[in-house]
Amino acid sequence: MTDPKPRQIIVHGHIFKNAGTSFDWSLKRSFGEGFIDHRDREDKYQRAPAYLAGFLDATPGLKAIASHHLYRWMPLPQRKRVNLIPCFLLRHPIERVQSVYNFERRQESDTPGAVAAKKMNFKDFIAWRMCHLGGGAVMNYQIRYCSGRRKKGLAIADELIPETADYLSSVALTGIVDRYDESMVYMEERLREFFPKIDLAYTRQNVGSQAKASASTEEKVDAIYEELGSVARDLEENNKADLALYSLANKSLDSHIAQIPDFEHKLEEFRNRSKKLN
Repeated sequence: MTDPKPRQIIVHGHIFKNAGTSFDWSLKRSFGEGFIDHRDREDKYQRAPAYLAGFLDATPGLKAIASHHLYRWMPLPQRKRVNLIPCFLLRHPIERVQSVYNFERRQESDTPGAVAAKKMNFKDFIAWRMCHLGGGAVMNYQIRYCSGRRKKGLAIADELIPETADYLSSVALTGIVDRYDESMVYMEERLREFFPKIDLAYTRQNVGSQAKASASTEEKVDAIYEELGSVARDLEENNKADLALYSLANKSLDSHIAQIPDFEHKLEEFRNRSKKLN
């Protein structure tokens, strides 16, 4: 008797304010009950790779799982005849902090961040956040998340940047938020080896105003720097590792795309699929 084919499971590290809800929407559309949004579970704060290993064993029909807390399960557990496919979306770290602030202002919560955002303007909130709550949500958040070191202090060793970039490029599937359509075509191309019918076409979820949504990343970042004034330099300094990781991830995406035959046609076809959904 031959060994059964290994299970293939997409594991989405849903980074706070990085378009993860749109990606999860597509995974749910493709896999139905085979997709689990782990934040809906009572045990969502469970730590350690051993928890994820047990969860996988107890959920035989699982095709894809998304979690805001994937960093707590890293390094991902090795299971016999189970292949985990980590997926991440990265965002320009300076643009991202604006979304953090807007979310904190909107959410109905009494957390310190939500309370502060409702009392402060954007500039004061970022200055406050960098001095309180560990600064985590607005200071090198993405590299600490993707490296599984979110709770191991704010200092980023120089070697962690290329190490994490290599993991995101060679082990994980990594997209860029402001290149979302290109990223989804790349991910579809890679994932169809295991899921031939996967369709990551989408309708955007949790999007801000249309005017802001249509501005380029460069325009958004320039506007943020202008609004932050003297705080901008500290914010940039506190995101040097994330800025480097974002740049390397863009170059990696370029490299992966260059290897996809007839990419422009596939991109156009993907956009047409998404337009029909909208």
